[in-house]
Amino acid sequence: MSLPTRLHWGPDNRYDLADNGDTAVMYERVIREAVTAQDLADHLDADTLQRLWHHLIIPREVRDQWQARFPELDTSQDGALP
Repeated sequence: MSLPTRLHWGPDNRYDLADNGDTAVMYERVIREAVTAQDLADHLDADTLQRLWHHLIIPREVRDQWQARFPELDTSQDGALP
């Protein structure tokens, strides 16, 4: 999977979605850089987001805003990255 330049402007914008670590990094980037709801819809999957949520490294304010909008994220399991 490759992200568009507006979301990832580095030299390698490819992510291996079969690798949970790579997927988590991609989700972090999309959450931080997306400017439209369409960017989010195009690159995030609800089930994957919920599974990885507690492993994502995102600013506390962003996490709080997402959890306020999507309370189901706060109930996802914590623990080792699957």
